[in-house]
Amino acid sequence: MAGASGFDRALPSEVEGVPARLFRAGPVLPGGGFGSFYAPSMQSWLRKNAAGFDVAHIHFARDFVVPLAAHAVRKARVPYVLQCHGMISPKTSPAFRLFDVAFVNRSLHDARAIFYLTPREKNDLLAMRTPSALLRPLVNGVPLAIPEALRAVEPSDTVEVLYLSRLHPRKRPELFAAAAQELVDVLKGKARFSIVGPDGGSRSKIESILYADPAPDSLTLEGAIPPADTLARILQCDVFVLPSIDEPFPMAVLEAMSLGKPVIVTSSCGLAPLIEEFQAGIVIDEHERSLVPAIKNLIEDPALRKRMGERARLAVRRHFSMEAIGDALVSSYTESTSE
Repeated sequence: MAGASGFDRALPSEVEGVPARLFRAGPVLPGGGFGSFYAPSMQSWLRKNAAGFDVAHIHFARDFVVPLAAHAVRKARVPYVLQCHGMISPKTSPAFRLFDVAFVNRSLHDARAIFYLTPREKNDLLAMRTPSALLRPLVNGVPLAIPEALRAVEPSDTVEVLYLSRLHPRKRPELFAAAAQELVDVLKGKARFSIVGPDGGSRSKIESILYADPAPDSLTLEGAIPPADTLARILQCDVFVLPSIDEPFPMAVLEAMSLGKPVIVTSSCGLAPLIEEFQAGIVIDEHERSLVPAIKNLIEDPALRKRMGERARLAVRRHFSMEAIGDALVSSYTESTSE
């Protein structure tokens, strides 16, 4: 169930194969942004039908659609869980504080469980005086590629090392490019380096390395690709690298692991503890000199790549598969309805 806008014709009855009940939503004031959206027909429908729910999973945000829906569900005495996606944190503005008193705080306190993704989101919710007993970690899941798809990749004598993410200073793609430049003479054609992603401010730094004298022939800048092509592109590589700093939960790294790729990340990456626990890749410190030996190690040791890739896939299967996420949700729903 959701508020919807941007549809010229009748609202669809399903979204990506999932049955959906959509209600037209629009800003309360002309020109208002997302936070001012309101779906009056949804509120009317909920007042009549919410009591028929066993449990509600509410994706919570500060607007006039979801908090009012939560109020209707609560009034119908239906247990509910919240998932805030990092959108609920303390605000100092009087308008926000008034909105929280009217709509947000009660919804947080009366939930049976509240899911958070990162430690930062958990701290934000605690700062909203959310009872700590309600907070539950819930990770983002990824589908596991079928073994036939993994075997379909043609082996190559050249190891491909891939960076696939936005070209943003925090993600440090220029560090990846510099490592490629440094390893050209050492590896002598054993590896090629590819950078894939839209520009976020760092493309010019990468181009300065690409067009340096001598130019690193083994480094390619491919630019952005459609999101639907991401998994297929990652599947072609042998090593996945994301040298970013303070990356809370990089889905591209998780997708690479699900495809059996060894990964290289920094210690400030949110997935670093899991990668170290399963020995699914190499965790480096944030110093630029740490990246080159980590890449060189994986390029020169095919047995290590294979072993780490297998353990990466195992880590995803145990903790991030859709089945594992589904089991965690069903457990929370069952607990919520039994209280």
